[in-house]
Amino acid sequence: KDCGETVSEETLPVNDSHVIINGKCLLCGAAEASCAHENIRTETVEASCVKEGSKKEICKDCGETVSEETLPVNDSHAIINGKCLLCGVEETCEHDYVVVKELEATCIEPAYVWTECSLCGVEKNYEVGEADGEHDYVVVKELEATCIEAGYVWTECSVCGAEKNYEVGEATNMHIIENGACIDCGMVPAEFNCEHENAYVRDTKAADCYYTGVELWKCPDCRATYTVELPVTGIHDYADGVCTVCGEKEPVVEEPEAEDPEREEPEVDETEDMVKSYMPYLFNVMVEFGKGGKINAPDTFLIAPGANRTIHITPEDGFRVADVIVNGISVGAGEMYTIEDAAGDYKIEVIFEKIPA
Repeated sequence: KDCGETVSEETLPVNDSHVIINGKCLLCGAAEASCAHENIRTETVEASCVKEGSKKEICKDCGETVSEETLPVNDSHAIINGKCLLCGVEETCEHDYVVVKELEATCIEPAYVWTECSLCGVEKNYEVGEADGEHDYVVVKELEATCIEAGYVWTECSVCGAEKNYEVGEATNMHIIENGACIDCGMVPAEFNCEHENAYVRDTKAADCYYTGVELWKCPDCRATYTVELPVTGIHDYADGVCTVCGEKEPVVEEPEAEDPEREEPEVDETEDMVKSYMPYLFNVMVEFGKGGKINAPDTFLIAPGANRTIHITPEDGFRVADVIVNGISVGAGEMYTIEDAAGDYKIEVIFEKIPA
């Protein structure tokens, strides 16, 4: 393998490895030793109306043709449209056509029928009529009616793709109120044509000494829903000398002294107001926010001096808090702000922004 030199050489004698085909060796021509022809395969070429066929039996082991037979011309015509494709003879069958398949007419194609002779199997197919032009419209999109627009339907023919779009019904004049305005037309209840004469309260959250309340109203005529804010009552719920809502201490009312018949009454200055009322001072809180989220507090409410209150901010899907501004000063873009130890009025502005794609 390294230098290519012939190291040794030997002559191999002729042997009996014949290449036998059809009973003879292709190399030397020697006849094959006797084969028992035990493995036979048959080759058949069918006869037709114009040509003889053949049938051969061939040995799989030695390849020799063991037997051969000629198949005579027969009446196997290849009939198409009443004539044999091979010999041209015309058929004589009195056809009995039966329908094997039907296709109904569509907007662009006529009906079609496939038939076959039950006697000879000849096929006969043909159109029936013309395209009917009637489209098979299916709904691909729907838009429900709103307070200002009728419903709308988009349809398309399932056969040819023709489109047909149309309005459905009329505008409902039914407003859906969120944050004080209709989400479809933007109007507030005062701007609706309906005067809500039959409106009724569906739900109420009562006001107290610290929180404003709210009433949810429903108009059965135009189906609008809207809210009405209930002002802070200033009425405390005292328990053990302290208001359970705002923490205000209960004022002490001194019992009047028993009248001493011998005591001389001091002179009273009629110009002095002898009636004193107790009313704790409350601070105003105003909250403003735009599109993109909501907060868990009303637009305006009152807070007691020294009290605390946390406001939670919830952005909508696709939005985030851009900034929170309190009395003109940014306090960051958090989703929560707490008024601690209230000491004055507050104006809280929440700014939302879309999250970049």
